[in-house]
Amino acid sequence: MTDTTTLEPAAAAGERPRRSGALTAMRLAELQGLASSMGITGTSKMRKGDLIDV
Repeated sequence: MTDTTTLEPAAAAGERPRRSGALTAMRLAELQGLASSMGITGTSKMRKGDLIDV
């Protein structure tokens, strides 16, 4: 019997890996707070999808 490993496609150069699963479960206010704590400005005008993509 042989062990096999499934590999995910590598991210393109300069792209950050996506971790949107946990982020999509968060509410807009939580995402805005998280983004603010990371130093991202203008979060009050962003939609949830925009915050997840940042």
